Amino acid sequence: MTDTTNTDEQPEQEPAQPKVRELPLVALRETVIFPEMIVPLQVGRDKSVQALNKAVADSSPIALVTQRQADVEDISDPSELYSVGTLAKIAQVVQLQDGTVRAIVQGQQRVRLLEFVESEPFILARIETVEEQPASGLEVQALVRSVQGQIEQYVQSGAPVPPEAAVAARNITEPGLLADMVAYSPDMSTEQRQELLETIDVHERLKLVSSFLARQVEILKQGQYQPMPVENQVCVIYAATNGYLDEVAVDHVRRWERGFHETLAAKHQGVLDRIRTEGKLSDELTADLVSAIKGYNASFAAEHEGARAGATV
Repeated sequence: MTDTTNTDEQPEQEPAQPKVRELPLVALRETVIFPEMIVPLQVGRDKSVQALNKAVADSSPIALVTQRQADVEDISDPSELYSVGTLAKIAQVVQLQDGTVRAIVQGQQRVRLLEFVESEPFILARIETVEEQPASGLEVQALVRSVQGQIEQYVQSGAPVPPEAAVAARNITEPGLLADMVAYSPDMSTEQRQELLETIDVHERLKLVSSFLARQVEILKQGQYQPMPVENQVCVIYAATNGYLDEVAVDHVRRWERGFHETLAAKHQGVLDRIRTEGKLSDELTADLVSAIKGYNASFAAEHEGARAGATV
């Protein structure tokens, strides 16, 4: 059981070479699967059902890749999908009476979509595995500890995640897996999850989730100190989970939020009223909210640039 090999004298291992293979592919709508993630999938489109059945029949894994536009029904070209997805093992498949399939899949490894070999009767894709290089060093260790602490803060601040998430994070020592764990947060949008999946460099991935967690903690803290109406909370949460706060520095988030509420009250009270009365974000209401956010972000950025320029002079 004891390994007596002197690893200090071993030459550095060559990075594993990407492996190209052809596999059935399922296009995902507003869902991003990560390595090690175990997820139930409800599959209804005929191409996807046939792809799953083919993988099961061949005892092979399946490629899971998210589509760029969720409302596209028939995927016929690789450009309609993101370029990075996940190789997954099919743990269980249940054929339902209505023709749909319920499957449980476990992500295994990031893959890059190269091309479609066939698009009928299901998508057969040529994919390339993405080899993740081990991350080490003092800065990575510091980022791991920082992200673990931020997850704990996130949970304690009232995030919609189980309390056990903080304990689980403390027990994860592999940096890439820790970063991927943040994708479980319901506050993260599909686009943010996809960006995380496409960030192959583990160091950069840790920095990305650290920035996300810092913003979310600031938003949750603000809600604790200054309770706000539900309609205002909806607006802030929408902005945060759809990337409209990504360019705002963490130490400016509270100022952004205060100004945003003032702008909504002064210029977009109708949006707040409709959110309160309708109780949901229709397409039209969402478009109005996005317009309000973009307009405010432009003025906030200009104001911040002006203040910074004034400080420099």
